[in-house]
Amino acid sequence: MAQYRLLLVDADPLALQTIYGILGGNMDLELRSASSGAKALELTDELPFDCILISMELPDESGIALCQELRNRSSTKAVPVVIISLINSEANIEASFKAGATAYLTSYELGTRLLDVVQNILKKQDMRQGRTILVVDDAPSVCDIVEEALTLTGFTVIKAYNGREALKALESVTPDLIISDIVMPEIDGITLLKTVRSWPEKAAIPFMAMSAFSERSYLLRMQHMGVEAYMVKPFNMDHLVMQVEQILANNYNMLLKKREFLERERGLLLGTITSLVAALEARDPYTHGHSENVANIVSQMVKIAGGSEADVEAAYLGGRLHDIGKIGIPDAILLKPGPLNSDEMQLIQQHPVIGAHILEPISSLAGIISIVLYHHERYDGTGYPNRLKGKEIPLWARMTAVADVYDALSSDRPYRPSMSIEQTMSVITSIRGSHLCPECTDIFMEWVKQQEFFKGDIKKTE
Repeated sequence: MAQYRLLLVDADPLALQTIYGILGGNMDLELRSASSGAKALELTDELPFDCILISMELPDESGIALCQELRNRSSTKAVPVVIISLINSEANIEASFKAGATAYLTSYELGTRLLDVVQNILKKQDMRQGRTILVVDDAPSVCDIVEEALTLTGFTVIKAYNGREALKALESVTPDLIISDIVMPEIDGITLLKTVRSWPEKAAIPFMAMSAFSERSYLLRMQHMGVEAYMVKPFNMDHLVMQVEQILANNYNMLLKKREFLERERGLLLGTITSLVAALEARDPYTHGHSENVANIVSQMVKIAGGSEADVEAAYLGGRLHDIGKIGIPDAILLKPGPLNSDEMQLIQQHPVIGAHILEPISSLAGIISIVLYHHERYDGTGYPNRLKGKEIPLWARMTAVADVYDALSSDRPYRPSMSIEQTMSVITSIRGSHLCPECTDIFMEWVKQQEFFKGDIKKTE
């Protein structure tokens, strides 16, 4: 299925072929065509379009008249329209934009500008999609006018008639932008702005102020408080929409760059940490592959429990890194062929804390640190390092504990050979509700059933 659907309205087959050639070979598009305004309106009744390109010269009406008709229809009023004309006329250009056109091109510009114009229009459409704007003003008429302009452009609008209503709305929704009057009863715009900036989870929401005050000192004060734009009433709605689009585009690009930076950082750091895991397992041949086995099992347990794709990925990563802290344990203790004495046991029990400290500087791994830190806690409160009990232990850590016990029992260790499948399952069943979380043990058993447990090696099944 194509990413976008475009309608080309032109009676000239050669012109249609030219546009098809320019757009069809460069974008993922479904292109439909109509040879008249009437046929175009019929098509828009049947299908939604992301952009409509209209020839100025149509057999039944002008492109400007068709554009105006599209703007008057609820189903097409927000669809971008590009008018294409043989004539580079200032009168035609002005009339086209007055009719609601998004862009105006001459036929001679198709080869050089059409692709960029359409790509920019669709990029803006993507940016608007799903974007919510909170409009706050004690004058209902202002809220209604702003709502109409923004909705026409494709945004979703929430209205509030004073700062108190706005704060109430913000308790349940996080808009992409707040547009607020300054002078309002109950809670004014300045107090609203300060309150929003004081909430960590809402502080980054862009804020546009609007007011009748136009003094330079007032504008500077708003700028100093961190508003992205300031509109002086009465203002032009087209100007408002352009400001909104610019703010959201800047914010989108900033978030995109931040995400790209974090992903690069995460990739580099994960590469380093994966090398540490490999180094850890190279030190101890008895635990080689243990982290991979635990990661496979716990990620599938999260999937069975109804976790999202992102949850499954995070749980896998947590399982892969759950023993990373053992990198700080001396070989004499880690590889000791017999039981550990009390001092040695205290030292090896620090590996969850060491692992958490290794991962703490990586902000993108904050969600999996609990797996590393708490996978040796026991359901009855006798585990380490913090002796957490029951559901005080994070869910993914409880799941990892079950997977960890399974793989440890069914693998060779310096101080004992591996247990059989039957022995391993017997031990896990016996410590359900004491060492292991009952709920997570049951999820593990469900996973076992899905692996056709007795038909092969469960550890090698992903």
